[in-house]
Amino acid sequence: MAPFAVLAGIAYASCESSQEEPVTTSAIDSPLSPELARQWLERWDRQQEGYIPQREGRFRAIVELVREVCGDAPLVLDLACGPGSLTQRILEAIPGASVVAVDLDPLLLAIAKAALGDAEGRVTWVEASLAEPSWLEALGGRPVDAAVSTTALHWLDADVLMGLYRQLGAVVREGGVFLNGDHMDYPASERGIGAAARAIRDRRTEEAFAAPEMEDYQAWHDEFRALPELASLIAERDRRFESRGAERWRAGYEMHRAGLLNAGFREVTTVWQDLDNRVIAALR
Repeated sequence: MAPFAVLAGIAYASCESSQEEPVTTSAIDSPLSPELARQWLERWDRQQEGYIPQREGRFRAIVELVREVCGDAPLVLDLACGPGSLTQRILEAIPGASVVAVDLDPLLLAIAKAALGDAEGRVTWVEASLAEPSWLEALGGRPVDAAVSTTALHWLDADVLMGLYRQLGAVVREGGVFLNGDHMDYPASERGIGAAARAIRDRRTEEAFAAPEMEDYQAWHDEFRALPELASLIAERDRRFESRGAERWRAGYEMHRAGLLNAGFREVTTVWQDLDNRVIAALR
């Protein structure tokens, strides 16, 4: 079984550049029924836990910090939201929260929109690339209380990531927070510790998928793409991401921290960690 990088191909697609304008969509735009979408979202969550055993703990830390810093009715921006796993947990844990969820992958958004709907007006789904500044149009000039992301931003090139952080420095209100949960490498001065942490992470992944009932990302992906109702979305996704390559680069913790401080966030630190799996928090 391959290590963590295998699962992230779909997150990379969520962040790639596109020249198209952002599109605000709703549950009726999904070809999936709510019941079928919820089944695929549950299967997504199960296979992701094989790669990130402490995934729920990471989600919990993010959600609790959003509520602690921003109160009971925050406007939250979910960046590269995928099939809606983090958005779902925010909605359930903070009943007064509203979410603007952004992703470019039409297949993952099809799951999210059908499984979660608009949550009685609390969710806005936006189909857009984070590599293009036009995604900001979906906010309509509104500041947000919090911005969040998980297992996605490591796919952005350095200049795009730093540009995104500058954008967040402008749209997260003063006193608001940005929270990013992801694998972030140790600095070069801690190379030995980093290598040990990655080895443990890879061994945990192998052990998780040794269980016969455990579905990995590739199996999930192949079966999902075989659904006949997704044919047109698959063609569109493949068109958008035809130039996608293998993962080439991953920002380490120090780069994330420096980029956020340079973007105007006044406090940046790790608030939750399991080996190289971190939640980094930036207070605006």
